[in-house]
Amino acid sequence: MLTGGPEGLDPFLRIDDAVLPDRVALRHLNGYEHFERSGHRGEVPVYRWIYSTKIAE
Repeated sequence: MLTGGPEGLDPFLRIDDAVLPDRVALRHLNGYEHFERSGHRGEVPVYRWIYSTKIAE
């Protein structure tokens, strides 16, 4: 589950249960949204938004 970040991102991110990365970067519009694992809600990992980056042209 994603918390924070820009509007328009699906808060439910599917990640392989065998490998839960500490950070994920998701392509959004003309950049990436970066999230960091912050815990669990029940058995669902929670990632909180930490920053955005733009794609260089």
